[in-house]
Amino acid sequence: MIDTAIYESVFSVMESMIPDYLLADYVRERTGNILPGVAPSSIYRTKDDTYVVIGANADAVFSRLTRAMGQPELAEHDDYKTHLARGKNQKELDALIERWTKTLDAKHVLEALEEQGVPSGLIYSAADIVKDPHYAARDMIVKTEHPQLGEFPMPGVVPKLSRTPGQIDHAGSVKPGEANEAIYQSMLGMTSEKIEQLQARGVI
Repeated sequence: MIDTAIYESVFSVMESMIPDYLLADYVRERTGNILPGVAPSSIYRTKDDTYVVIGANADAVFSRLTRAMGQPELAEHDDYKTHLARGKNQKELDALIERWTKTLDAKHVLEALEEQGVPSGLIYSAADIVKDPHYAARDMIVKTEHPQLGEFPMPGVVPKLSRTPGQIDHAGSVKPGEANEAIYQSMLGMTSEKIEQLQARGVI
């Protein structure tokens, strides 16, 4: 499911990565679930052994998070009351937040965060995706016919465009090379002799 939040997250990272490289010759590497110095913005384990993502690095949002946690005093704590302070104490802050999330099931964590207007969401398993009504409403799980397996579930087409919505033609080949003729001859215009040469050389 395409979400504007995903685009915003990607472009937010790019906004800092590109100047880092072009202006300071610094290549930012992988950092796992966090953005160093940007806190809180990570995933946190819950009581029912799943994870939620929470993005509350802005001062006002962090204040709302502390209210959801039942610890509003954290918003005025010297270690957490500013963006720079939270970034400096990121590890300790993430541990503190996870101590709270681990006292509640994911459902109740998300309800508390939603009530306070804190950006958050469940880290989905395959089972969560299948059960989610939004995925169903947007046709993000579609079924097509497989020649051997029968009805076959597949991810839907994204992005969804009004004029050219896209479609899934088939569930894939049953055996390797099954579509060689269609691709190499019909699409690429290769002769039968050329295809035989490639096969003889083990290319295809």
